[in-house]
Amino acid sequence: MEQLLQHFRESEKAFVEECHHWANEVDEQYIPKLTSFLNPRERYILKTIVAQHGLLYASEGGFEGAENKRVLIYPSYHEPTVEDFDIVVFELRYPTKFVQLTHREVYGALMNSGIDPTRFGDIVFQGERVQLAVASDLQTFFKLNFTEVGRTKVLLEQVEKPYFVSQRTLEERLIFVSSLRLDAIVSEVANISRQRASKLIQGEKVKLNWTVTTSNAQTVQLEDMISIRQHGRFYILRLEGTTKKDNIRLVVGKLTG
Repeated sequence: MEQLLQHFRESEKAFVEECHHWANEVDEQYIPKLTSFLNPRERYILKTIVAQHGLLYASEGGFEGAENKRVLIYPSYHEPTVEDFDIVVFELRYPTKFVQLTHREVYGALMNSGIDPTRFGDIVFQGERVQLAVASDLQTFFKLNFTEVGRTKVLLEQVEKPYFVSQRTLEERLIFVSSLRLDAIVSEVANISRQRASKLIQGEKVKLNWTVTTSNAQTVQLEDMISIRQHGRFYILRLEGTTKKDNIRLVVGKLTG
């Protein structure tokens, strides 16, 4: 366990230990285990640990191309189905003739309603229409507690067959960096100086895996998400070795659409 923890950040150790607990539970009880909604970095960590236990792993987010997904850890005898993931998709009904909601407004309203963010997944827009994936055991709680976005009254109506696509389209790009420090990568992907990158990080304009960080020296890892204000969101997709000058070849994906 200690040897494995060395591969992850100090801030991730509690989650790594929780992943081990889930895997041990499946090992001992020999029944599947369903998680809450996890982001891509969390799923990468969980998948790594599940493989070490010789167990299997499947994920589902309610939408095609979903970014946040629930994960099913299961022994070899089990054959997962969509129903195993206990996800319900709601569409928000609101006066579209008078109001145009945004992702930020809907997400903020969910947080203000006291709803645990691990209990809902992607918020997907298609024009003025909005759909939301939630854990099915909390669907009544959602209906009762999520009734307003700002000053706009909303009503949740269950969608039997979700057909929206979560727009996580990544434009891949190969970059060369001297190290995996956050400031080095921010500088390269945003096409700005290292000094400017450092100021953005220290000015709380950069998020690493959905959390603001002010550490220039933070080491970036696979499946990390870097959000840079006014520059977009980037995912660390692949490490492809080094150049003759010992620069690191790194494939990143910029979120588009």
